[in-house]
Amino acid sequence: MRLLRDPQVLLTVLCGIALVFSLFGLHPAIPYISVAFGSYFALGTAWSSLQEREVDVNLLMVLAAIGAVVVGQPVDAAALLFLFSLSSTLESLTMARTRSAIEGLIQLRPDQAIRVVDGREERVKVEALRIGDTIKVPPYEAIPVDGTVTEGQSGVDQSAMTGESQPVSKAAGTGSWPARGTWTGRSS
Repeated sequence: MRLLRDPQVLLTVLCGIALVFSLFGLHPAIPYISVAFGSYFALGTAWSSLQEREVDVNLLMVLAAIGAVVVGQPVDAAALLFLFSLSSTLESLTMARTRSAIEGLIQLRPDQAIRVVDGREERVKVEALRIGDTIKVPPYEAIPVDGTVTEGQSGVDQSAMTGESQPVSKAAGTGSWPARGTWTGRSS
């Protein structure tokens, strides 16, 4: 399984497995093994918090786990660190997926647009466009910027942004994407 190659995921899984075995009381060292697996990344984040002179949840979780071990409750410390490790792992996985989705959207964005100035068309980099420019979007090409349709009509595939499976009809006066500026545009 590809996920288990990630050290944080692997240590979280091992922490959880050791925690389950520690609940059965098979051996008194098993809760400490779970604590060791669960504290690996927590100790690093707690150390960073100490260096920045901040008291945050990372530091508090490590202190609570140390306290549980000191008072003779290693199973409680293991459970606490497993839950903390699980939440941190899920957050990391979610952020990785979000980052991947955003990178995919960025790759869909064209790097050039057809700007129309006084009836003359010129191909320019998207970064050269300014609010108020008129662009032409040929059929079957991606829309390079947010804007409002000024002429023509077409169906626009917005699935990358909205998840809609069918193209959305756009005509003069409607936005090509959720408009965040006052771009004007023209479709063919």
